[in-house]
Amino acid sequence: MSRNSIQNEGIILNKRTAVFMLACWSALYAVAWGNEARPLDLDEVVAIALQNNHAIEQGAEDRDYAQWALSKARRQAGPSLTYNFTGGRGGTSDRGGPLSESNDYTNSVRVNFPLYHGGKLKNQRYEAEYALSAADLTLENTRQSVKLQAASAYYEILRCKAMVAVREEEVRTLQKHLDLSTVKYEEGVVARADILSSSVSLDDAKQNLVKAKGDYEKALVALNNVL
Repeated sequence: MSRNSIQNEGIILNKRTAVFMLACWSALYAVAWGNEARPLDLDEVVAIALQNNHAIEQGAEDRDYAQWALSKARRQAGPSLTYNFTGGRGGTSDRGGPLSESNDYTNSVRVNFPLYHGGKLKNQRYEAEYALSAADLTLENTRQSVKLQAASAYYEILRCKAMVAVREEEVRTLQKHLDLSTVKYEEGVVARADILSSSVSLDDAKQNLVKAKGDYEKALVALNNVL
């Protein structure tokens, strides 16, 4: 089995809806593009985890806010432009004579430039820069953490699936041994103790198989939680 693929028990991804569905308890974990099923590799698992992780979405929003705050702090330290317009229209009449209309319009432009601010604006800009750096670092740490969790869960599925195969082969081998020992016992070749020993070994192997399947289902749930 390839280390970078999960068989049809693996992950299901629907290309048309861009939504994957996981059937943990049926041990079906495959990927589908259109109507065809194929294994989903590690890179695709990590990509899905990064795309759907809420902590990454929140971190990206925090980073955008920090960027906006830095831009605001920089603008406050530079010149600002203010434009104002006023206008009026009226008329006057001198002792019953004809009405004389008058229009009054005023445009004003003001440029403000902070000459001295006691270092306040400079400190605000430094704080905004530090906040942006912290947001970048937090977002990247979150991304790396999600990648690690997805990769660990992915390889845990591969490990558990391989263990199920090992336990199934062990049960088959011990079952054949017990059947052979039973035939030999009936022929008087082996003692009854050999039958009992083989039976106990087979029961233990079956219990180990049940545990391996349970671990595999837990691994599927763990990956689904990461995704």
